[in-house]
Amino acid sequence: MKKGTKALYIILCVIFVGIFLFAGYKLLEGEIGYFVARRAYDSLEKRFVSANNKSKTDNITEEGIVLDPEISPIDVDFEELQLTCPDIAAWIYSPTITIMNYPVVRFDDNSWYLNHRYDGAYSSSGTIFIDCANLPDFKNDNTIIYGHHMNDGSMFAKLVNYKSQDFYDENPIMYLNTPTYNYRLELFAGYVTKDDDDLTYKFDFNTEQESQKFIDYAKSKSNFVGKFDVQPGDKFCTLSTCTYEYDNARYVVHARMIPIH
Repeated sequence: MKKGTKALYIILCVIFVGIFLFAGYKLLEGEIGYFVARRAYDSLEKRFVSANNKSKTDNITEEGIVLDPEISPIDVDFEELQLTCPDIAAWIYSPTITIMNYPVVRFDDNSWYLNHRYDGAYSSSGTIFIDCANLPDFKNDNTIIYGHHMNDGSMFAKLVNYKSQDFYDENPIMYLNTPTYNYRLELFAGYVTKDDDDLTYKFDFNTEQESQKFIDYAKSKSNFVGKFDVQPGDKFCTLSTCTYEYDNARYVVHARMIPIH
């Protein structure tokens, strides 16, 4: 082998070994990051979330809201939880998707919690968060909640499974607990859309016609046929995560919010 060829061969070997080691490092870094994030959220859940064994109280609140008789399956100690992180505004939970059990934060921008945990620590998993343009306490007609599509299946990664009717049929309901009310989230549509879709990400509807347009649009694009009778004037919640059909694609799942005990 000529000297020049041998030198080139050595250089290429060094480059390939370097690429291999770097790829291994990034893979290990990712796995460690997932592990640390899971430990942090599991710890938070164990400290502040428990099975709800409380008895029902009056069905009509002081604000005149009529509560559905159902009791949320979880109880969240928001008073203590918000001492840990004042930005926590809710807790989202699915009784059938075991990994869907997370705090939901609200902050004054939509960038910080993309790569920070509820405790301020850097994390590629970020934290599930409410759009900063939404009013506090879920007062808008449609509240937008974002979460990452993580490779380990955490955060909002499972949302894309709603592309399947079978998955929807097995998981049609989630729950959202807040310091004020608990809600049953009745999922009625899920689909791929652009991240700037004006109708998907609309916060309020000025008329019943606008609300009906939102409902019709969501159902027309949905990958599954929902089982709930959604009406204009209902309060909605939209869960949004990344998907990869095209640049800036998002998978969204729309739910009707029913106040419960």
